[in-house]
Amino acid sequence: MTRGTPMHGRMKFAAETAVEQAGGVDGAAATTSRHRSTAGRWLNVNDPDLPTIDAAVALDKAAIAEGKAPAITAAMARDLRRVLIALPDVRADRGNWHAKAVTLTQEHGDLLTGLLRDLSDQKISKAEATKRRRDVADLIAIAVEIDLELAAIEEGE
Repeated sequence: MTRGTPMHGRMKFAAETAVEQAGGVDGAAATTSRHRSTAGRWLNVNDPDLPTIDAAVALDKAAIAEGKAPAITAAMARDLRRVLIALPDVRADRGNWHAKAVTLTQEHGDLLTGLLRDLSDQKISKAEATKRRRDVADLIAIAVEIDLELAAIEEGE
């Protein structure tokens, strides 16, 4: 990534955010096992240095552990025209594929039916948006559960 480019600027801002989330220069240095001066360069807007990949992952993992957004990973995803979503913590329930298929269909149907109902007046209110986001979360949860089950089968468990 070339210094002085818009992407570098966005990554620099993300690095500053990550350092601040880690508790400042000392926290970032401790989290990444780097010297204080190195973490200070990440925070300094006038210094072009960015965290290495292993340091960025450590900072983002620490942020996630504290319930904060992973600043660097989110910025990378945006630059790749992707979204970063936190997957729900679900455990695969072995078997019962019929129940999984029914639940997936139901959650998908709830989302679509709700959206169509909400759009009948050509807009979505704040309350409607909140309900639909819950529907999306439910749909993601069942999709993750199915993915875990399929991954276990694929890995031969």
